[in-house]
Amino acid sequence: MNSHNDSRSGLLASNALIALGVLVIAGALLGQILGLGQGKTFWSKQFLVALGGSVIVILGLSVAPARRQRMLDAWRAYPPVTIGEAVLLGAWIGLVSGFAESLHRETWGWLRTSVSNLMEDRIWIPAATYLLLFSAIGFVLGLIGMIWRGAMRRPLVLFVCVLIGAWGQFLLHKRLDGSAVLVLSAGFAAQFARHPFANGPGFLRLARITLPLLLVLLVALSAGRRAYLAFRESSQIAALPAAKADAPNVLLIVLDTVRRDHVNTYGYDRPEAKTTPTIDALASRSVVFENAQTTSPWTLPSHVAMFTGRYRYQTTAGYLSMLSPDTPTLAELMAEHGYATGGFIGNIGYCSNAWGLGRGFHRYRDFPDKLTMFLSASSIGHFGLNMVYGAFFTEFKRNDAIWVRETFTDWMEGLDGKPFFAFLNFFDAHALYRPRPPYDTMFGKASENEGASSADATQFTATELQELRNSYDGLLRFIDDQLAILVEHLRTTGRLDNTILIVTADHGEQFGEHDLLSHANSLYRPLLDTPLIFHWPARLKPQRIAERVTLREMARTILQLTGAERNPFPGQTLARCFDPTVEVDPAAASPLIAEVNRGIRRPKFEPSSQGDMKSIWFGEMYYILNGDGREELYNLTDDPNEEHNLAEAPEHQEALRRGREGLRQVLRDKTPDVMPPPDKKGG
Repeated sequence: MNSHNDSRSGLLASNALIALGVLVIAGALLGQILGLGQGKTFWSKQFLVALGGSVIVILGLSVAPARRQRMLDAWRAYPPVTIGEAVLLGAWIGLVSGFAESLHRETWGWLRTSVSNLMEDRIWIPAATYLLLFSAIGFVLGLIGMIWRGAMRRPLVLFVCVLIGAWGQFLLHKRLDGSAVLVLSAGFAAQFARHPFANGPGFLRLARITLPLLLVLLVALSAGRRAYLAFRESSQIAALPAAKADAPNVLLIVLDTVRRDHVNTYGYDRPEAKTTPTIDALASRSVVFENAQTTSPWTLPSHVAMFTGRYRYQTTAGYLSMLSPDTPTLAELMAEHGYATGGFIGNIGYCSNAWGLGRGFHRYRDFPDKLTMFLSASSIGHFGLNMVYGAFFTEFKRNDAIWVRETFTDWMEGLDGKPFFAFLNFFDAHALYRPRPPYDTMFGKASENEGASSADATQFTATELQELRNSYDGLLRFIDDQLAILVEHLRTTGRLDNTILIVTADHGEQFGEHDLLSHANSLYRPLLDTPLIFHWPARLKPQRIAERVTLREMARTILQLTGAERNPFPGQTLARCFDPTVEVDPAAASPLIAEVNRGIRRPKFEPSSQGDMKSIWFGEMYYILNGDGREELYNLTDDPNEEHNLAEAPEHQEALRRGREGLRQVLRDKTPDVMPPPDKKGG
């Protein structure tokens, strides 16, 4: 009788604990959904509460003696797993999860008609990464089973591996909350681990038979992909039409995140050292545009404008979408005229092939062969690196200037004298600002706030902002020194005189102006003013051009300078500014506009967080339309730092109306060829 009562009491206690645990887990999920307790530790708090609820449920399942005995009997019914079997199961699940992730990424991107997350090698890298990770997990679980005999059975091995594999799949969906991802993954893993087939001999036999096939597929995709790319490049270059006998090489160098007023040739001067002595030396023998403007304050739309002659509103390229394959690119046209084309990328984020910028290039190197890149190509590896390194994870998502320079020169030397169009993106000046020695102290004390580039500038002292500039200038000098090596290589190999060398930037950076840091968050001049230098000793006379121009005309200019027979890009050629023989069509003038779309997850104090922003230059005036409808108007001659907003001044209402109507006309007509030529007087 007492035994019966004890059993009944144990069952009641067990059910009560299970019910309590379920309520705790439900409360954690509800808090996540409602946003209760939101803050820096928001996700971790909900996770810990849910984990505590899970522990309570497990305790509840084990309290009742009869229930505990049934659980032990069911567990002992499964045979112990050897180390070999555990590694086999882990490797198999890892390969399947990796291939599933690659397919998942591609399918999800296609369904959303947005950018494919697959770089050229990402079709096999997740599988390779997970093969190593899951094999290691299987080995550890098997080792535990060997040390504590009977402690490790197949359901637990399957549960752990499938849980991690499913978690990796759900991580691809950024809008799913962290606790929801864990619950979904655990549920899927629990159902799989308890399935009779998964615990029977048939599943183990299936893994043994198919694992070698999966390994062969992995090797075939890896080696085959690289062999295919090499064959495609060589065959495409061999099939190029003959270029003109005197066709010059074209080398377009884009200094990512380099603002014009930190380049010495534009008046920047520091007593410690020069930031850009190599660029200065080039500029003294070049055409220098003193007032060049980018079309957007961040990487992708700015590069798209240079490659296609189209503004942001005229293309599909954005934060979540790639450049449309229907839009012709500069690389495609250069190849059409007999040029070998190559792109060598420091910014493997928004400048990678995945966003459509690599179209038309015979070789486009963005994804380097290094461990951190392999890890970051998988969702679990990316998550792990981000958790370990936080803001410093940005360092693993770039190629430095040395890699870009060497990769380009290796490619160039293999062209056997064929004319080339090469695009180099140097990303080193982008945050995080972490210059290596001796550049870290070249301009004074380096910043200790490398990861604070998107923070509120009002939280920084003047000294801290200056230290950010010190680090930034050190990085700029590092890039310049790599340019020196590159230019010397072109000179010693006899290529420099017959190479159109163009140095520019995609956008700038803010260091406290308008209380802002970083970029992509406003349309002020520190983000839009870019250097622009054309160096071609054989044809171009050194001179400085004061006219305000837009980088949107880069593609048309390059084709015109190389004598291309077909030039479909809109706008005018910049050669009109330094070659009096070039015919000018006033109807084709490019409006001096800039745009930035509403930022994704941007702080509310940043202007772009309020909506899409657009701006236009006309004469000496500059007009900005903010996403919330607020207007700004500046006289850039009297107020070059944009400190005095004239939008409400009665005497400037006509200029305000002109800016407003000019911008509306451009966007209404959906064509860049609607504005009159800019006033030479005002800029």
